[in-house]
Amino acid sequence: MNDVLVSICCITYNHEKYLRDALESFLMQKTDFVYEIIIRDDASTDNTANIIREYEQKYPNIVKPIYEKENGYKKGIEPISVTLKKAKGKYIALCEGDDYWIDEQKLQKQVEYMEGHNNCTLCFHNAEMLFMKSKKKEIYIDKRAAYKRYINSDGIYTASNIHLIRFGGSIPTASFMFRSKYAKNFPDFYFKCPCSDMPLKLIMTSYGYAYYMDDVMSVYRRETGTSVTDNWKNEQNTNEKIERHVNKMINTINDFDKFTKYQYTDGLKISKKYYELQSLLAQGKNREILKSEYKEYYKIQNKDQLCIKLLIKIYVPQLYKRYKKIMKN
Repeated sequence: MNDVLVSICCITYNHEKYLRDALESFLMQKTDFVYEIIIRDDASTDNTANIIREYEQKYPNIVKPIYEKENGYKKGIEPISVTLKKAKGKYIALCEGDDYWIDEQKLQKQVEYMEGHNNCTLCFHNAEMLFMKSKKKEIYIDKRAAYKRYINSDGIYTASNIHLIRFGGSIPTASFMFRSKYAKNFPDFYFKCPCSDMPLKLIMTSYGYAYYMDDVMSVYRRETGTSVTDNWKNEQNTNEKIERHVNKMINTINDFDKFTKYQYTDGLKISKKYYELQSLLAQGKNREILKSEYKEYYKIQNKDQLCIKLLIKIYVPQLYKRYKKIMKN
């Protein structure tokens, strides 16, 4: 049987330093099914496209490239959606060009679970974060951390609680595997969100449930200069830019709530609180973050440590900046 079961969708832009690691990690996968690699270069200005051509020539039946002549991201084109249109697989696995996989059984493990559980629409796993400047390594989803205590013992998440992992942020993008049939016609709010993985996990879990594997099977590179997360956390971002960003995230949650006819309103409230707090900080309304209405959010984290951090940030901002610099190093 030659039908493609999994489509690996990879988006790249100026990833020449890292792309070989990603491609080799795809090709090392040991599976009892056929998979393809849909890789899109968004008009890179470095050697990224030539590296893709090299692999296209070596593996013409596996590597299916998309070469853009003009950068689509600058025009507002959502990068992942372009690769999804080309995908033939029943399942989609994601990995961006500056990340990579470290388990040769990754695809096999996820497919076996999803094939045996038809209501599972999204499968994800743990990862390692690699900070390129300091070479420091961390486990992405660390059960020991107090604010990640919402890891379910059975590994099952719905749209009501998927956002509790990393309190409304993201789960490792390079760990995503989902059913392609639910990715054919995304609602408009998916394309308006500045972080596509957030609405993706919400949309997928609204059709079934997500399953978490605690295996560390990928590496998420930080401080590469091409990461959306790193750019968002860049200290040079103005308060106005941060406020616009978080407001878009809040709008995405509201649109998803409407899309699902308000089935998950109560669960989504905590996720919204996280972004509301970020917006208040960006507006300089520091003291409002201590209001009792945010106590639900504080419960997700270690309450005492969080409040101490917030108080330092409000009343001794220079000390807080120094603390952040120390932690970064």
